[in-house]
Amino acid sequence: MFDSIVLKIDELDGSLRLFYEQLKSYIKGKGEAYESYSFGQREIRQALNISKTQLQRYIHDLLGLEYICQAGGHINKGYRYKIVYWDDVAKLKGKVKRHLQGQLDQLEILATP
Repeated sequence: MFDSIVLKIDELDGSLRLFYEQLKSYIKGKGEAYESYSFGQREIRQALNISKTQLQRYIHDLLGLEYICQAGGHINKGYRYKIVYWDDVAKLKGKVKRHLQGQLDQLEILATP
């Protein structure tokens, strides 16, 4: 039930969240300057083994939600992208869990005679 609540709170749907977490892991594996690392669609398609159509949808969605931005390139040669919002889903889950536990504790106090 907890995972369902977190999915409802998260602005990314399940498959987009999974892709975004894989993308962040791949970029972090590139070294210390990962926050300024730019990537192309071909690189990500090959690294994460994703179809071109699926990757374009993910890129479009992440651009719309401002998780990534265009960092250069050209229409004929392909664009470069950069992650601009490094959210922490584990931190969000922890915050929700603490809030729910607090509510359960208050219910137990009220239920105790």
